[in-house]
Amino acid sequence: MTSNWIARTRVAVGMALLVLGLGACAEPANHAAMTIEQPPAGAPPTGYRGAIVTGAIDGGRETSPVWKSNIGNDQFREALARSLLIAGLGNSTSGRYRFDADLLRLDQPFLGFDLTVTASVRYRLVESTTGTVVYDSTITTPFTAPFSASFIAVARLKIANEGAARANIARLIEELYALPGAPVARLRS
Repeated sequence: MTSNWIARTRVAVGMALLVLGLGACAEPANHAAMTIEQPPAGAPPTGYRGAIVTGAIDGGRETSPVWKSNIGNDQFREALARSLLIAGLGNSTSGRYRFDADLLRLDQPFLGFDLTVTASVRYRLVESTTGTVVYDSTITTPFTAPFSASFIAVARLKIANEGAARANIARLIEELYALPGAPVARLRS
């Protein structure tokens, strides 16, 4: 083998990898992949059963197909609303309480084989008629998408984003299930 052949082979392999990398466009997070599959064990607190509607969602970012996957406000709203319904807490039309959420951070790696994304979301549960805040908490959860989840890095990042959001919503619902049955003020950050 000549050094010229090795150099041409390296260039060809590099170009092939570049084409593969550019061919994979980033997609936004899918609300279905961020929705919990089942509620935690037990029953939701009596005062919150079927009483929560999803309100304002802020802080999400739209995905640029040429850059990286993100979680948009609409996708997160849909995942949160569906998860609350699955947990027996949600109401799709009206409710005594309104849940607002602010996606504070979505820490994403730039490169890697196993990609870990950490989502930080501030949730506020507000009584609809009085405006009284009955729950205020910031939840931070990581999720790792292993290399085996997808050969393509942008697809792994999307999986990690969705997993971090799903874990975040699951932790939120666990905290809500731990609330007393009668609504009381609870503030925690």
